[in-house]
Amino acid sequence: MISNQKRTRLQGFTLWEVLLVLSIVSGLVIFPNLLLRRWQQYVHVTQFLATFEKQLAYTQQSAITLEQNMEVLLSQEQQKFSFADFGSSGKKFQEVVVPDDLQVQGPAKIIFLRKTGNNGYLGKYTFSYPKKQQKIIYQFQLGSGKYVKKVAPL
Repeated sequence: MISNQKRTRLQGFTLWEVLLVLSIVSGLVIFPNLLLRRWQQYVHVTQFLATFEKQLAYTQQSAITLEQNMEVLLSQEQQKFSFADFGSSGKKFQEVVVPDDLQVQGPAKIIFLRKTGNNGYLGKYTFSYPKKQQKIIYQFQLGSGKYVKKVAPL
């Protein structure tokens, strides 16, 4: 009967063993989740910059092909861009919101001239990216409507 009692006492895990396994499993679940959030923020910023560049090109090309002056508007208070677009119902604006990880500074309005797509303005949009310690600068060239993208440290 004594050996039967020893067997029942040795079955199962102690509280320390359960807590140790629970903490290891929790760490294995939480660590990738934190990395995933950081990666999602990075992808969100990268996606925004690609959309911004694509919208700039589209707006300039629309000024040439539709023979209409096209505007790019920046609302620094709301941190969003509005790109002019002519649809079947007339002029409307495509809005692109700047992610929270970026801060933008630049001119409130850039106009791409009809037929040529030139903007005639040496404006630049500067995006500050504190998490990466970077500035991303889109500097427009005078008279061409083209821009140069530079990445510099903060």
